[in-house]
Amino acid sequence: YADKVYMAPDGGVLIKGYSAYSMYYKTLLEKLDVSTHVFRVGTYKSAIEPFIRDDMSDAAKESATRWVTQLWSAFVDDVTTNRNINAKVLNPTMEELLTEMKSVDGDLAQLAVKMGLVDELATRQDIRTLFAKEFGSDGKDSYNAISYYDYLATIRPDYTLANHDIAVVVASGAIMDGQQPRGTVGGDTVAS
Repeated sequence: YADKVYMAPDGGVLIKGYSAYSMYYKTLLEKLDVSTHVFRVGTYKSAIEPFIRDDMSDAAKESATRWVTQLWSAFVDDVTTNRNINAKVLNPTMEELLTEMKSVDGDLAQLAVKMGLVDELATRQDIRTLFAKEFGSDGKDSYNAISYYDYLATIRPDYTLANHDIAVVVASGAIMDGQQPRGTVGGDTVAS
């Protein structure tokens, strides 16, 4: 986590939370005279719902609500712990937010500082000057730095596995037989 959080004086922090959306095509498919044949077992099988419903089922709502709530709770815990602020800062009522906005004359940047979401307001040049003092100047009115890709090039991960190691292979795409190009999962491709 960052030791300090800076933001541009004309910036703002608006945290909206998490949500889950799905498109539903049942009526469209009926109008296009497309038939679907679905085989599923169990309550929490929502992957196929967009093709057989026009809205989210109660089971899918329950499932989505559960994981979105857990994700939000983890985010709130991380932010409040690392920023040393009260969770109420991330979940103000509309009245509380309006009162706080009035107290800073509608300045979202000042509000972020007041709420503890940002430590200081600084322009890009202010940050470059600050970093040049901390890390040394590059002689071009900025600070010594390395690009992300140059940094990655210096890291050589060790991919050797001992006999007792377990590896997890994550694959995404249509599953096909044999050797397959990127974007699909070929049995021979993954095995090699």
